[in-house]
Amino acid sequence: PDIRATPFPLYAPEVYPAMARERDEKLPVLCIDESRGCPMDCHFCAHASFSGSSWRHRSAEQIVAEMDHGFQQTGIRAFRFSGSFTPGRIYRDVARILLDRGTPYLYSGFAHVDTMKPEELESYRESGLEALFFGIESGSKELLANGLGKKMDLDRVEDVLTSAMDAGIF
Repeated sequence: PDIRATPFPLYAPEVYPAMARERDEKLPVLCIDESRGCPMDCHFCAHASFSGSSWRHRSAEQIVAEMDHGFQQTGIRAFRFSGSFTPGRIYRDVARILLDRGTPYLYSGFAHVDTMKPEELESYRESGLEALFFGIESGSKELLANGLGKKMDLDRVEDVLTSAMDAGIF
């Protein structure tokens, strides 16, 4: 099915029993299914096998609407984007919406260094982005290219990671 047409989750305790328990039994973070698929074709990764190699995503407006929906149902303000390849432009557009509205959500997700613009990371943090998870796997150019099938510029990796940490993003 088209990810853009997927309905928002229902967090009612009858459907999702963990929501009825005490908050200290479950980390209060809701997952947002903002994208599926990954075009990177890393040798070791199964994501393309179970979600396809073509990348599909929801719009930033749909993502923020799902955040609003989750908050209205549960009161939870923390979210994790669950896609394995969320590009920087999605983070940029979500950040703009949240900053324009002044919405106090916290969020995190996976990203690829090639899609991130270091100069934008500070605004992402201001919008509530707490953490980014980058699949770097190695600092060896040879191992990355030949062993893992990763196309990665290590100078860019250092620039993006330093910029993220300087912005206060874990």
